[in-house]
Amino acid sequence: MSYLEEFKEKNIDMGFNAAMGIEVLELEDDYSKVRIPIKDWEQNPINAVHGGIIFALGDVVGALATWKMGKMVTTQSCHISFLNAAINATDLIGEGRPLHLGKRTYVVDVEIRDTEGTLISKMTNEYHAMNREIV
Repeated sequence: MSYLEEFKEKNIDMGFNAAMGIEVLELEDDYSKVRIPIKDWEQNPINAVHGGIIFALGDVVGALATWKMGKMVTTQSCHISFLNAAINATDLIGEGRPLHLGKRTYVVDVEIRDTEGTLISKMTNEYHAMNREIV
């Protein structure tokens, strides 16, 4: 099993990420891309995806963008701007790109889009690098 396969098995294909149906589309040294299928219960009364689902997706894709550092991370802070409502969305796509990978702190730029390419939200996430290896 490759390092990436082991990482995915231990960090993506279980728990919260599995329950949310998060699928990794791309995972490179300086980039992550994931997809989440939207379920009916994840939409609010106007058929827009609930902001908590969008936030959770952004947090996951941001953390994944730091995987090459080899450390478990925990979220320190996130700033999110909801730019467009994801009304009647069937899937959302998240992309993360590291802006800073320090010894103990990582900062990641995250964009969430619908399948038509509309920018739904923009995030800047800060993670604390824990003293634990991810694999």
